[in-house]
Amino acid sequence: MFSAGERRVPRLSNQSSDSVDVYIREKPPLDRKTVRNQIWAGVLGGTAGGIGGIYLGLAIDSALLDKDAFVFAPLSWFILGSIGCAAGVYSAGDTETVTGSFGATLTGASLGVPVMLGIGMVSAFASYATGSPIGLIGLPFIIIASPACATLGFNMTRRYKSPSALGSAVINFNGGEMRLAVPRISFYRDSFGERTFSRRVNLVQVAF
Repeated sequence: MFSAGERRVPRLSNQSSDSVDVYIREKPPLDRKTVRNQIWAGVLGGTAGGIGGIYLGLAIDSALLDKDAFVFAPLSWFILGSIGCAAGVYSAGDTETVTGSFGATLTGASLGVPVMLGIGMVSAFASYATGSPIGLIGLPFIIIASPACATLGFNMTRRYKSPSALGSAVINFNGGEMRLAVPRISFYRDSFGERTFSRRVNLVQVAF
């Protein structure tokens, strides 16, 4: 069963021979491999953006403030790191048929930075309090925190770029498989009246 995504609004034609299809885009299926690829792409993009942001911020600090200043570096690290992380996740998730919202992806990446810093602080405190490297347990979570949040943002808005060929009826049989989908509803102008319309709802579709 697919959840509703984007809704296309019907436009009624003045010509009696025309018809208009109304459909709702289904949510594309998601597998673990896709999620894993998105997270790792976010790690690489965020690392590249973060390193570039630090160098850019240090250059700005040196030019505008002092060579020992450290003001713009954290800000540029946050901005470029978040953009790089979001770009990596988006590039891994955006395909020929599936896309998502870059804004939601960037929001997830940005919100993941405080999560990452929080895990880092807890890990550092745990190591300091116990006098052991127990805090290293949190290192993997620090690495994937922002990419994971960006991946969540992308996949929450994941949708088909065009109407899916999975089926336009409630029950669809194709290649020996049965799929359930939101049906396509077609409106036709009734040739016997100027202001009346006929509608058609596909209940079962069979493809051989």
